[in-house]
Amino acid sequence: MSRRAAWLSLACFALASRARASDDALFGRGARSGALAASDVADAEPTVAAFAGPTRAAAPGLRAQLGYRLAHTRLTLADAPARLADHRGVDLDLQLGRRAGVLDVGAAASMHLPDRGVASLAFRPRSEPVWLRWDAGRERASFDGVVAVAHRAWGVAVAVGASVTASSEGRGADLVLPQDERGPHADGAADVELRYRVAPILAASWTRERVALAARFRGATSIPVELPTTTTVRFTDNPLNGVTTVRLRGVVSYDPATVTVASRLRAGALSLFTALDYARWSAVPPLAASLALDVKLGLEPYVPSGVAPRPALRDTLTPRVGAAYDGTVASARVGAAFEPSATKGAATDVLDPSRLVLALGGGVRLPRAAGVSGALDAFGSWHRALERRVSTADATRPFAGARAAGDVWIVGASLRGELP
Repeated sequence: MSRRAAWLSLACFALASRARASDDALFGRGARSGALAASDVADAEPTVAAFAGPTRAAAPGLRAQLGYRLAHTRLTLADAPARLADHRGVDLDLQLGRRAGVLDVGAAASMHLPDRGVASLAFRPRSEPVWLRWDAGRERASFDGVVAVAHRAWGVAVAVGASVTASSEGRGADLVLPQDERGPHADGAADVELRYRVAPILAASWTRERVALAARFRGATSIPVELPTTTTVRFTDNPLNGVTTVRLRGVVSYDPATVTVASRLRAGALSLFTALDYARWSAVPPLAASLALDVKLGLEPYVPSGVAPRPALRDTLTPRVGAAYDGTVASARVGAAFEPSATKGAATDVLDPSRLVLALGGGVRLPRAAGVSGALDAFGSWHRALERRVSTADATRPFAGARAAGDVWIVGASLRGELP
């Protein structure tokens, strides 16, 4: 077996192992992107091209990266700790590029799975506001894959791909409580389907030694849930025999469609990055559960229901900047971003304070071994949620007017290997 084949086999074995992950839309993909506050779209590390910079998937070589990241939430609501889970886990990224005449062609893939399962499917009580970006439902299994083509002489590259997430649907659970000559007993069945939902990824870039420009589009992704539960009671001489059906549907997580324009300026070992994200939050669906209850127990039909309102959100523009020094042995990076609230000026049950991001990181190149070049990178970042008062459409809600603020601290590291 060749060294290249052995390296690829090792990467495929790693893909089959248990992995965990956090939300790349919040923290960036990999330690380099995290340290640059996700401003590296115009010149991302090729290994994480599937998420960060799709056209970089055409870079010649074979690369794999394993990373760990922990995000500790210290957000508060009404001066009490918010019930928000930490984000933590392991990321795995692969990229393969080849030269074909005047073209470079390649593909990249990024996978992650949350540590609590395929997805965290949970709805908050209607009396509590939903944290738009931080609720546990944002941790979910997903797969990003892209293919890219670049013309070396012109410096022009294009990429296309898809982001895949899972949703929970199906016929739900059926519970039957009958009675026969043996007495009362129970029977039941469950049918829950895990369906894949696909969002497009498109990108284009123009690259020169000193200047690079890029544009990226990522379609909206979400986890819709629809789980009906039916209970049938058939007891002898029971006046409450009948059928009770509960239908629960809603969206537990949503990432908006995003358009990013980005640049990179290079002077020797120093690179400066800028990026501007336009996020279409105005298209967000209801983020709370809609409940339909149909009770028929030998009485008059009773069909109460509650429909979750569509939140009144606005689109946002998020500026990002970063700087990197890449030496022959070591590198240093710094980044910053400001993400404005999507709820500013609108009464809604969705909570979304504006966020200031400061990031710092670095890395070292590892000695070449068995033909493989390696690098170890680490980063830390601070996300400051600026103080905001909950503004709901119903002033009688328990948290109406409450103060929301806090911090999120993130640390992470990535180990990368590369074959030319």
